[in-house]
Amino acid sequence: VREDGNYSYCPPCSTEGSQIETEGSQFELLCRAANEGHAKAQFSLGICYDKGEDVHRDPVWAAYWYTKAAEQGDVDGQFNLGSCYETGEGVSSDASQAAYWYEKAADQSLAQAQFNIGLCYQDGRGVLADLAKAFVFYLKAAEQ
Repeated sequence: VREDGNYSYCPPCSTEGSQIETEGSQFELLCRAANEGHAKAQFSLGICYDKGEDVHRDPVWAAYWYTKAAEQGDVDGQFNLGSCYETGEGVSSDASQAAYWYEKAADQSLAQAQFNIGLCYQDGRGVLADLAKAFVFYLKAAEQ
């Protein structure tokens, strides 16, 4: 927010190089909602930075906003943050953090997360290998 109260860009969710061109734009409103703590807006802002929609692509800011959403229990934020940790996109690669966030999303019945945490348990990536747990998660995913 500028000193005059207008949003010309959305700190800390963007940089000077990612200025919003139109007051009242959808991106501006999304920034405002994300900064006010709305989890779905935070997830959506993560997508904007991840895909380069309405802003320069920035994986670090994408991971930042996915983290904000994930910490509030947003299932999509949890899944995408797990993917960031798995691939090292925007954060340091960390298999245990990837498994942690996949399992959080899997516990909320997200089928893709159930499949991914199943792979983690099958291969022992970020968790101790446990074929029985892998099977349970694969089964949950398949039932959807």
